Amino acid sequence: MDNGINLSFFKNTPQYLQAANVLPLFEEYWKLEYALRRIKFVEYNYLNNPKNKDDMAGLRKFFDDILEKYKQEESYNYLKNIFSDYMTDKLKEKDMILKSDSLFQSIHQNCIPRQHVYEITRL
Repeated sequence: MDNGINLSFFKNTPQYLQAANVLPLFEEYWKLEYALRRIKFVEYNYLNNPKNKDDMAGLRKFFDDILEKYKQEESYNYLKNIFSDYMTDKLKEKDMILKSDSLFQSIHQNCIPRQHVYEITRL
């Protein structure tokens, strides 16, 4: 007892259990935020001046033209993946934003500190 108690070794403390319950919410939130940031990344870096960002067929052609320029480059697979993800995620962007906001609220509610009472006894 003179050296104190390292609570990080105890997986059954209320704080640990609360954090364990919140972690899956954070992981889902981070995944959504990553997808939303990737959408904005593509729009900022590659879609500055396309005539119609909502025309998916036109965007596919636009992305294919960019990929053709990078066919021999190391970044080809990276670009191919982010463009493919963009085409999939852009259609779900509004739903992802709503779900992200909802998760953020849920995380906040589950992270509120709670009062605990402890009794320490010498063994």
